[in-house]
Amino acid sequence: MLKKLHIQNYAIIDEIEINFSTQLNIITGETGAGKSILMGALSLILGERADTGALLKQDKKCFNCGLDKWLECDLVLELEHKDGNNKNNQRDNLIALCPNCHSLTKTWRGRNISDKNKTVKLTSQDYIEAYKRNNGNIRKALLDLNIAAKGGNYKIMYKHLDSFNIPYVKRNKSL
Repeated sequence: MLKKLHIQNYAIIDEIEINFSTQLNIITGETGAGKSILMGALSLILGERADTGALLKQDKKCFNCGLDKWLECDLVLELEHKDGNNKNNQRDNLIALCPNCHSLTKTWRGRNISDKNKTVKLTSQDYIEAYKRNNGNIRKALLDLNIAAKGGNYKIMYKHLDSFNIPYVKRNKSL
């Protein structure tokens, strides 16, 4: 149950804290009151991808070069995660860049991902912990381990779960 929501430096919100009741909570308000902003912030907390619209403090300009137009057209800004972790949507980790500046960053399009020849050896314990962290969702557990959720990777997960006698529901391939 969500008891408190603290939002800081998101869209037009400098800082707000909302304490929820243990009963039913309903968010209402007139158009423009900020309901969608609250839901957007909550979505970030739940792991959804960030939206450059949340970065209004940059006045829709590239954080690096300051451009907002290219060939007399509005620039579409791209979201840059400064630490290279696209799951870290903390406001201080996000900046909006024009495509040109973004392409020059060390984290652009996964450049920060380790060399393809280097493999990380995962232990059975890694698989089991990811499975538990993701409440028994095998697909989410595989993604949590940065493994593609397909084919043989499911079989590997099943093998590790079987070795610890952990019950699971096998994926139906016909779906």
